[in-house]
Amino acid sequence: LVGSEMCIRDRLNNKSNQNLFYELDKKYKQTEILTSLYNYLEIKVPLPTTGGWAASPDLLKKITEVVLLKEPKVIVEASSGVSSIITGYCLKRIGKGKVISLEHDFYYAERSKKEIQKHGLENFVQIVYAPLVEYTINNKKWLWYDIASLKDERNIDMIIVDGPPFYIQEHSRYPVIPLLYDKMSDNSILMLDDGVRTEEKQIINQWINEFDNISMEFLNFEFGAFLVRKNSVNKENKTLLAFTTANQLQYNVKGIESILANKPDDIDLIVFDDASNDGT
Repeated sequence: LVGSEMCIRDRLNNKSNQNLFYELDKKYKQTEILTSLYNYLEIKVPLPTTGGWAASPDLLKKITEVVLLKEPKVIVEASSGVSSIITGYCLKRIGKGKVISLEHDFYYAERSKKEIQKHGLENFVQIVYAPLVEYTINNKKWLWYDIASLKDERNIDMIIVDGPPFYIQEHSRYPVIPLLYDKMSDNSILMLDDGVRTEEKQIINQWINEFDNISMEFLNFEFGAFLVRKNSVNKENKTLLAFTTANQLQYNVKGIESILANKPDDIDLIVFDDASNDGT
């Protein structure tokens, strides 16, 4: 019995150590990403805390990649914070574009404005106090940001969604596409944070069911995220790229990820699998 107890204790300790190493490795990778963002975007002023309620470094890195690749002219944020600063630095690097960041909490909006001023990004980022107001969508009442400040915007190229908080209502972030769909440009991109949560997955399914030209990609980040595209309705100039495969899963994943990261918006990808037996 004593030997069995020691064996069980050793296994528990090993499992605890494995979990500890796993968590430390995750934190190290996030720190590494954050350091690279400081260097690449030439950030000289400390950023607010990342992770937790704020966007995690891996999501901030993806935002940076998308903004620098797509060069959006108009970006709308649902909730302000460290992502507003990073997006502002990206536009500063490009030399054009603007971020309109909607914030329902007055005191947090004022704090975000001070952060934007501290980083010298006033020419690229506008923090807007937008209290939650009631909308009716599909005969149901919803609370979402007051979008009066967006009345003149007709071509939103990118939307970053990290609010409102989940406790406001069930499926709290659902209204963003129904309310802004007509203002989104063709091939616009929406990034939805907290993709590991059940509610966010359900929201994605609702959007796909309600809008024919919406497609999505899950991003396996610390808290998960979804990259949602509003695809062009006009298919005349679209190109279909066929990717054929038979096993070689590792290289297929690398190839497809490379295509998705670098292809123009007017190219769609279809994968043909020839009886793979390695999980492809």
